[in-house]
Amino acid sequence: MTTDAPDKADHLRVRAAESRIEFAVSGAFTFLLGGTLLYVYSLFEPITPPMRLWAWSGLTGFVVLIMALVPIAVFLRQPDDREIDRIWSPVGKGVAILYGLAVGASVWMLLPYASEPLRLLMVVFYAAAVGGQVISTAESLATVVFGVIAILGSAALFFLLTPGPYSAPLALFLIAFGGLMVGVAMTLKVAVRSAITARLRAETATRDLAVALSTVTEARDAKTQFIAAASHDLRQPLQAASLFLAQLSATEDGEIQARAQSGVRLALEETDALLERMQDHLRLDAGVVEARIEAVAVAGVLARLIQETEALASSRQVQLSTVPSRLTVAIDLAMTGRVLRNFVHNALRHADATRILVLARKRGNRVRIYVLDNGSGVSAEDRPVLFDSYVQGRRSRESGRGGLGLGLASALRMGQLMGGEVGLDSRWKGGAAFYLEVPTAESAPLVGPDTGSPSMIVPERRSVLVVDDDEQARLALAGLFELHGWEVSAVADLAEARTRMAAGRLDLVITDWRLDRGERGSDIVAALKTLELDSPLILITGEGDPASHQAIAATGLPTLYKPISGKQILDLADRLSARDAG
Repeated sequence: MTTDAPDKADHLRVRAAESRIEFAVSGAFTFLLGGTLLYVYSLFEPITPPMRLWAWSGLTGFVVLIMALVPIAVFLRQPDDREIDRIWSPVGKGVAILYGLAVGASVWMLLPYASEPLRLLMVVFYAAAVGGQVISTAESLATVVFGVIAILGSAALFFLLTPGPYSAPLALFLIAFGGLMVGVAMTLKVAVRSAITARLRAETATRDLAVALSTVTEARDAKTQFIAAASHDLRQPLQAASLFLAQLSATEDGEIQARAQSGVRLALEETDALLERMQDHLRLDAGVVEARIEAVAVAGVLARLIQETEALASSRQVQLSTVPSRLTVAIDLAMTGRVLRNFVHNALRHADATRILVLARKRGNRVRIYVLDNGSGVSAEDRPVLFDSYVQGRRSRESGRGGLGLGLASALRMGQLMGGEVGLDSRWKGGAAFYLEVPTAESAPLVGPDTGSPSMIVPERRSVLVVDDDEQARLALAGLFELHGWEVSAVADLAEARTRMAAGRLDLVITDWRLDRGERGSDIVAALKTLELDSPLILITGEGDPASHQAIAATGLPTLYKPISGKQILDLADRLSARDAG
């Protein structure tokens, strides 16, 4: 049924277009027919009994009047395709049948009184009458055939029944001409229908092209706006961090230094949050994000959320709190953290809130985790497009604080990947109430806030190979590992990495994905396999290209997305090297 529906709709459009053309043609044909009727009347008035002539003239005049009024009514009403097919097309066919009867009636009511020359003239009139009907009603072959039989068939029969020098040839001509008109009608119908179908397809293609161009233009404008917003939003915290660093180098006052250090840390955390949203969006677009569902206690999720966002909330003088919960949910812990952090960050940056409350409520076999604020709320204008990509809220646009327009779109997709739902609860009137709804689960161990302690202790001095073509990044990463007791080899390319791999055992290899001269992290992986080393490997990347995300995901290796905190890198390095040692 689904495949037939478009065909039926197209057929209806074609039929309606044919009918509109035929109404226009028949309306014009009516003027010629009216003039011909007056001429025929004048020819037969002297020779035909008045009652017979008036009867035929009245019938034909009534039909001509209807033939004129119906096209006018269609023109004025402008009916849609369905109305034309259901009402006006059948009316047109009925009028065509009356026309055939009226013209055909003249054969029996007028020709008996006509002279031979006048009968020949009437044969011309009949041929023209049928030709006009073929042009104006070619869409309905049945109507054309009826007209041919009613007019030309009647005339042929009359000449066969009426002896005369030209009767037989005229009858034969009328029959042959009638057959020709039916063939012309069939050909004309195919030609008209093909032309109409081609025109309608061209119109559809034009509309589709216009829609596609509009969509491309909107996407281009949205991405341009996104780039401008990203540039602005990233410059803000980096500018703040730069000024705080200037304060650190310009004073020895402990209180000012502590405040400046806190400012640098908060600025970098905000930058990290912005980049995380962009990275989430790119990875979701690349289709490489998979949810790892596990049973998690809500209390632990909320505790970790508070730990990760309370410093930013305090810096903005916003009270951030939670309501205790004993519920357990089936979620991807990392995705859930990203979704809820996005809700909190939006409230802090755009809502002008003074209080934010995070709580969970059970709804049947699902749990809604709410982030409620007492801010300005979400306008009715923004709600329909709230979760669309690259869309900024009205208040964000007016305030100039922008936003990337990606956070809520990514949150929606991550919620769906977890089998859940993300939305805005319109019942909350004191601000905004964003929620993540996920399935419940059986009881699970509490996942608490990150304590900052190392995940495990490895007594031996471990060796790590750092591969990065950027000198500053390479030195920074090498220095971090050296400070934490690792023996570090830092190289810039694949050739140097191979040399170090061949020199001896490595407890860990950590490499940037994009290296110089077109080399990739996958080349480092291949080198490890070639040398038959089973050292664990970590990929680090700041890639934005979906194809690169797909290639990285295909390796199945642990991957960290820039910017990364030193603690994230060291924790993962500890886990992998300890597991490998075990």
